[in-house]
Amino acid sequence: MTLNEKFDAFRIEHEEQASSKKVLSSDNTEYVSGAKTEQYVRELLKDSKNRLGLSALSTNNPSAILEVASAILKDNPYFNLAIPHEGSPVTNQRSSGRCWIFAATNVFRIAIQQKYDIKSFQLSQAYLFFWDKVEKANYFLESILDTLDGDVDSRLVSALMASPVGDGGQWDMIVNLVSKYGIVPQTLYPDSWNAQNSSVMDRLLTTKLREDGLRLRAAKAADSSDEKIAALKESMMQDVVRIVTLCLGPPPSADEKFSWVIL
Repeated sequence: MTLNEKFDAFRIEHEEQASSKKVLSSDNTEYVSGAKTEQYVRELLKDSKNRLGLSALSTNNPSAILEVASAILKDNPYFNLAIPHEGSPVTNQRSSGRCWIFAATNVFRIAIQQKYDIKSFQLSQAYLFFWDKVEKANYFLESILDTLDGDVDSRLVSALMASPVGDGGQWDMIVNLVSKYGIVPQTLYPDSWNAQNSSVMDRLLTTKLREDGLRLRAAKAADSSDEKIAALKESMMQDVVRIVTLCLGPPPSADEKFSWVIL
């Protein structure tokens, strides 16, 4: 049978199957009807209120348009309790997921401001952000090593691969970071562009670590020795540190003292 004959046979069979199916009535509500949708739109626009709504909502922020000014004025909040020692200045995490680091450093700085009578002071969020990325990358690679015998499509490995170095964190993580690396003033390690806009750096790290995870699994499948796999993982960590350093800047040493002048 030629290709054309096969195609004709398939077309005939398909048409026979289609003709044997139940024909839907015009009032069937199981499927979207273009004609009925157009009818709904026409009926909608007959009302002047809807035409006004179209003009307003299609060209402005719906949240602002739908606000009720009287309700906002009525519910205007006021406070009768002030925090005696409020940190200053107001900090901004920008386009990053560092809220947990900002929350912690804003609490930590109050004690420092009280002790040294400082009105305006910030701790470096970027410093802890740097070490958080390095620690998360190491945790990811170690987790891949722990799951080398599992299926790459398993739920555990898939979860590890999904977000190796996301920005988010929690209290125990900030405790561990500060306990291990300490804290520094922001003047010693200020925000870089990538600290304030972390998505690009995160994509680079995520792509690199996913590739590294597959390389470690391939090395295990090739019966590489534990020493070779450990050396491979070490080189991967060097790559991670290189990416983070080039994006955030080289951080102050965690093991050396620094001089800080209060102006």
